[in-house]
Amino acid sequence: MIIVAFPLHPQSDAKLAARVVQIAAVEAEGGASAEPGVATKLDPTDAYRLALLKMKGRLSVARALLQLRAPGADYHLRQPLQDIFRPIQAELERRNAPFTADILVQLEHAAAGTPAMTLATIESAVLAVDGSF
Repeated sequence: MIIVAFPLHPQSDAKLAARVVQIAAVEAEGGASAEPGVATKLDPTDAYRLALLKMKGRLSVARALLQLRAPGADYHLRQPLQDIFRPIQAELERRNAPFTADILVQLEHAAAGTPAMTLATIESAVLAVDGSF
């Protein structure tokens, strides 16, 4: 089960928070849910948002590992982000979203650099993800 925690912005309301929980539940069940009233398939907008939340989660894990000086941060900056990015790349481009393939390249290069450089790159990537919503 994937758990993604993120702060809701002040303009967010309870309906959005509830929808995020429903989206996570559908994803955890492999795209289907037996719970009444919960959609059995993600619509394209929800799938797009879920992918962005997954990216933000990976970036948060990488940041935490770097700050703890624990191994594994580079893993979270590489293949998993690529796997999440590819299915929504066309939608990101269509929406003219700030999260682009260039950011993935920057993250891969930053992972090989100093922790301070990597953290700065992660912060800019998180801002791009937020801006892509």
